[in-house]
Amino acid sequence: GLRGRFGMYVPPLMEELGLPYEMQGYKREATGAAPASMRELHPLGRAPVIRDGDTFTLGWDDAVQARLLK
Repeated sequence: GLRGRFGMYVPPLMEELGLPYEMQGYKREATGAAPASMRELHPLGRAPVIRDGDTFTLGWDDAVQARLLK
């Protein structure tokens, strides 16, 4: 996700659940916006993003956590 505090709860949750994950960092633009490469993953540039193949993408800390705990 974007560097900073976003997504800091998701990796420990993934580890606790024994789920594999890959982290990718993205540097914010000077305006504070997500870079284009991040918006390719999620149209709003939300972080963190969880992807399940090419068909499912979910972005936003609380939504990702809810999905993982389901």
